[in-house]
This record gives sequence, structure tokens and C-alpha cells, in this order.
Amino acid sequence: MDIDTVDNEPSSTIPFISIYDVLLLICEELERCSATPKVDLISASFVCKAFLEPAMTVLWRTMSTLLPLLKVIPNFTEGEVNDIVGPISLEALDKFSSYARRIRQLHNLRITPVNPMAWFFLSQSHTGPLLPGLKSLRFDVPKQNLPDFRWIFTLASPSLVSIHMSKIETFTEKSASQLLQILINKAPFILDLFFSGFVSSTLLNLLGHSQTIKSVQLFPYRNPDFHLSSLRALSHIPTLDTLSLALPISALQPIENSGEFSNLRTLSIHMSVTSARAFFKSYNLPLLSKLTLGFTPDTLPSDIDELLPHLLNDLPLLSHFGLSFWETSRGHLPDLLFPKPILHHFFDSSLRSIVVRDYVVPFEDGDPQNWYNSNLRSSLEVLLIKQSPHRQAPTLESLRTLAMTCPHLQQLELCMDLPAEIEFPRIEAHLSRLPPLSHPLAELYIGRTNEKPLPDAIMLAALVSRYVDHLFPKVEVMAGTNMDVGWCKGVNAMLRNYRNMRAARSN
Repeated sequence: MDIDTVDNEPSSTIPFISIYDVLLLICEELERCSATPKVDLISASFVCKAFLEPAMTVLWRTMSTLLPLLKVIPNFTEGEVNDIVGPISLEALDKFSSYARRIRQLHNLRITPVNPMAWFFLSQSHTGPLLPGLKSLRFDVPKQNLPDFRWIFTLASPSLVSIHMSKIETFTEKSASQLLQILINKAPFILDLFFSGFVSSTLLNLLGHSQTIKSVQLFPYRNPDFHLSSLRALSHIPTLDTLSLALPISALQPIENSGEFSNLRTLSIHMSVTSARAFFKSYNLPLLSKLTLGFTPDTLPSDIDELLPHLLNDLPLLSHFGLSFWETSRGHLPDLLFPKPILHHFFDSSLRSIVVRDYVVPFEDGDPQNWYNSNLRSSLEVLLIKQSPHRQAPTLESLRTLAMTCPHLQQLELCMDLPAEIEFPRIEAHLSRLPPLSHPLAELYIGRTNEKPLPDAIMLAALVSRYVDHLFPKVEVMAGTNMDVGWCKGVNAMLRNYRNMRAARSN
């Protein structure tokens, strides 16, 4: 853009960046990269007056304790039980407010013993919420009676949109419910809630009348009596868009009067196949588009094979599907063999995204052309699969199958059986029978079936880059399982050479 263009451009279309914005970006980068971010941010605040505001904004944005804030009050005393002795001056309140207004997140909040009356007097002396800009509050419910941590009530304000409550015990569940009730009353625009520990129906029933909550995550690992009927209260929330469940119960039973999550789009559940089947029988999910299932490694493939067809048929808008396996207390994840029928359910559908990751998942046959009954749907855009080193893995040539049958694929991850012997003539003969493709694949994550050093790494990189460039002229190769990052950078350098040569020939 030249000067004349700028002069004639309407001022409303020219982005304005102030000195404060630039200095704020510098301070944020300092916080991200520095080994001692707090010390360096304090030093930056003394550089000049312009640096003071952005440095203090970043320094106070996220806190894990409120002691630094309380210490700005001269008559605050620190001890076994912290307290504020005597009246608080207007000057002290102004200084307190100048720092408190910057706090946006209280994460992993350490509940320090503070005299409840001190917080009461502070909140009474202060006009408006103590932390008017607070957006996110995360803390472990302390093993104390409610009066001992009631000062948390004073932190809530209309700006609060996210609450995470962890380690709820049986004997603190009542206090946690009372605390949540008060927090919701003071923060009526909550969007995101997270509960872990003893999650009861009482706790969930408090949420049923909300008109704003969009995301709920539940991990009731302390409640062996958790029932699917407890979730009915959540189905009454009209704005609920995302739900995550991790249930330790081995076999939940369907409920008679099924409910409907009318606006739920994203669901992630970690439970047994039996409990998952009961959940989907109990609740209708008409708009669900993204589903992630997590099972224990002792899950039988036949059980998954029985569940998947019903899900794909009953969820007409499903476009993103994920499957993962979480380790048990045994600490060992055995191989789980995926037979062809399960793979057919994956690939013979209109899914746009298939993700099987987090843990090693081997397949019965490494050739993608045997992973489906008919042609893959052209809608598939993401395919991320990790493979076991103990089973046959896809070969380099199998990429051709995916390139031909998934014309819209944007992201691909495979753990491959790369050739130990470099045979350029065989690869060239193979490519000569296939015209160069203009496939849009952008990211290819290549993994390996073992951790042994690459045989003849440079020649292998040349071979892989030649084959990949022929199929995916726009791709960038990333390091997958057991793959060296430096080797992938070498492959990408060779791919750039191929592109530069094509550009030179076209000119």
C-alpha cells in the first residue's frame, strides 16, 4: 500500500495500533519466553512511564494466590490466619483497586486461611465487585467448613464466565453446592463449568435453570452411585453446546423417560461401552456434530463394532468422530486389534474428520484400500491414526490410495512402515503409472513403527520427498510417532526444491 492509497483510504478501514498495544505485545512475549517472567515484567515497568500500564496488566492478569493483592493494604497482617487489622484507608482502597481491576484469571487458586470478617469489611468498604474484571476462577474445594472459605463469594462478579471446582469430597459436597449457588447468583452470565470429585444430583440441579451455560465438564470419580438420570437437569439448559463426561461406573442403566439435549453440538465421553450404550439410549442428540469416545484398553473390539453402526445411524449430523483409550491402574496398555468391520464403519460414512489417537491402536491390515467396503466419501478432511509397532503398518505406496479416494483431505497422520532398502527405480516405475496429482493435503504427520535409527536417512528423505511431492504438491511433512523432527525438516527442504523447479519451468 503506497502513501497515496493511504491518504485516499477511509479512516475507518485503517487499523489503528497504539503504543500501548505494541508494548502490551512485548510484555506478553516477555511473559511467555522469560525464565523469570514476574521479575522481568517488574523491571520493564520501571523502564519508562509508557511501559508501566502494559507491564502491570500482564503481571496481574493471571494469579494463583491473592496474598500479593492483600499485601498492598498497609494494615494487612500475615500469619497462621491472615487478617486486616483496623479500618482501611481510602488511599489503601484506591491502591488495592488499581491492581485488582487487572486480574482476569485465578487459576489453581491456593485457598489461604483468611479471617472471614477481613474479607467482609473489605467488600463493604469497596464500591462494586472486588475483582471487577475476573473472568475465570479455578480452585480445589478445601477440606474445610463453608465459613472458612466463604471469602470466595466476594470474588464473583458479572464478568465471571468460567468456574472450575475440583476435588469435591463427600463431606464438602453440601458446602460446594452452597458455594456454587452463591457464585451463580453473583455471576449470572456463566458460560463454562467444570466439576470433579463427588458430583451429585444436587450440584447439577442448580444448573438446570441457567440460560447462559454453554459448556459443562463432569468427572464424578468420587461418586460411585452416579446415575444417568442426574444428567437430566443439564438437558434443560437451552444454551448447552458442549458436554464432557468421564464416568468410572462400569455399567450404567438406561433411564425410562429419556431426555433431549436439543442444542448439544460437541460430546466427549469416557466410560465403558455398556454405559455409553445406555447414555445414547437415554438421551436424544439431534444436532450433535462432534463426538469423542474414550474406553478402557480392556474393551472388546466386538463391543465397539456393535455400538458404532447405531451411533452413525442415529446421529445424522455427525461429522467429526474421535476414539481414544485411557489407561487403567495397571499402567499397561495392551494392543487392541481393530478388525475390518470397525474400520468399515469409520470409512463408509459421511464423516469429515476421523481421529484415533492418544494411545496406540493397531489395525488388522496396513493397506488403506482394505479399510473400507466402497470408495471413501469425498467429505473426509482429517484422518489422524496412530498405529502399533507390533502390527502391519501402511507402506509409502499406500498413500496413493488415500490420495485418490480422499480428494478433500487436509490433514493426515499415519504411523508407516518406511522402506529399509532405498529402491528409486521401483518408486519411479510406480509413479510413472500415476500422473502427478494436485491434492490439497496441507499437513502430513509421518510416524514410524519402531524407534531404531533411520537406515540411510538422507536417501530415505529423498525417496519420501519424491513420492510425497508427486501426490501432495502443497503438503508440509510433520514429525509423528518415533520420527525425528530434523529428518522431517530435511524432507520439507527437498519438497521446496521440487516446488521451486516447477515454478521455474512454468515461467
